[in-house]
Amino acid sequence: MQSDKEVAMSPAQHDDLQALLAHASAAMRAAAIEVESMPDGEARDRYLRQFASLLANATEIDREEAFKICPALRSSVAESEGPAESVSEHFTESLAAADIETIDAAIVSNCSHSKELAARAIGMALTALPPELRDLPLDFFQGRIPILVRAGRLRAEGNLGQMRSCNIWLP
Repeated sequence: MQSDKEVAMSPAQHDDLQALLAHASAAMRAAAIEVESMPDGEARDRYLRQFASLLANATEIDREEAFKICPALRSSVAESEGPAESVSEHFTESLAAADIETIDAAIVSNCSHSKELAARAIGMALTALPPELRDLPLDFFQGRIPILVRAGRLRAEGNLGQMRSCNIWLP
């Protein structure tokens, strides 16, 4: 017996959801076929990165299907899930210590004691930075999160390699 607080999905809602999932799956397959047929080059690499970013949040079944159609996606997804810290380390070598501290302070100052998505703090930090520091790749800023966590300046939960899947807050 259902309680008053439980809401059952109607057959029509179920059918609509099934149709939506089938449409999304078909669109994913079509995109994988399209990227696999593209010639090597910058446009294909950009498309692969964008598609990989979307696949990072897809179900494992959908990801595996896309990988079968376009094997190059597997490495692009792997890159989108974890290279941020290495990107951060790479750019850290070319930045002045004062610039890195400015970036870190901007990220930390846009956090509170409540859990919020890292993407929000990074986005707010970007608006506060001088233009020359805003031009760094987003992966650089994302890569600063695990560094700030290890330094004890932030706490985090979720996937530190994905700013949309990671909550951060002040200790």
